[in-house]
Parts: sequence; structure tokens; C-alpha cells
Amino acid sequence: MLATNGAQEAIILALRAVTQPGDIVAVESPSFPGILQALEVVGLRVIEIPTHPSDGISLEGLQLALEQWPLKACVVVPNHSNPMGARMSDERKQQLVSMLAAAGVPLIEDDIYGDLCRRGCRVPRCITGRGERI
Repeated sequence: MLATNGAQEAIILALRAVTQPGDIVAVESPSFPGILQALEVVGLRVIEIPTHPSDGISLEGLQLALEQWPLKACVVVPNHSNPMGARMSDERKQQLVSMLAAAGVPLIEDDIYGDLCRRGCRVPRCITGRGERI
């Protein structure tokens, strides 16, 4: 795991670590333009997965993409995504991690907004959760 503060350069490094130019990567739609630019810099093709304004990436849509395409990675912003503002529940994060792990597809999680919580508590990440792997 490479922990960053969401810098676009870190996303590019993560993508280069797990993909080759021409590979297919799943992203949320709509997605932060910087993520799309990172994919373009690395020379990757994109499968856009619909995103719900409160639930985050469509797990059903992602499952269909996993069944139909040779995905090499999945890039998500599960906590307060930009531009939708969605925050995936811990249960949906667990489903996302399990789904991708079963398919052998790396998850690249941009958690730049994870500290934005009204209650003053840190929102758990997909990968590390509350100190453990979700």
C-alpha cells in the first residue's frame, strides 16, 4: 500500500505500478477531471461506472464491467467524492474491496477528502478502515 494525500502524481505512480499503456481502468462517472487526466498521461483506456450522489460507485455496474472487460485497476474516491460528494458506507466499501479482490483487480483509492466529516471523526478508507483491512 502506498499512502498519499491524494496528489495527482501519486495516482499516476499507482497507475504505472499496476498497468501498461492501453490497459482498461474503471473509474466513477462523473469523475474528478484530474483523475481522467492522470489516466490520459499514462495512456490508459477508461470504463466509466455510474456513481450515485450518496452511495458512490455503482457496485452492480462495476460487476458488469468486471465480467465484460479485462480491467487492470479501479480508481475511486469513496469519501466525499468530487464532483458528486458521495460517501460510500463502510458496508459498500467492504463489498467493493471484496469484489475487486475476487477479480484480482487493484483498487486505487484517492482519499483526499476523508478528513471532511461533520462529526469530527475520520471517515474510514476502503483499504485500511479503522486500522484494519475492511
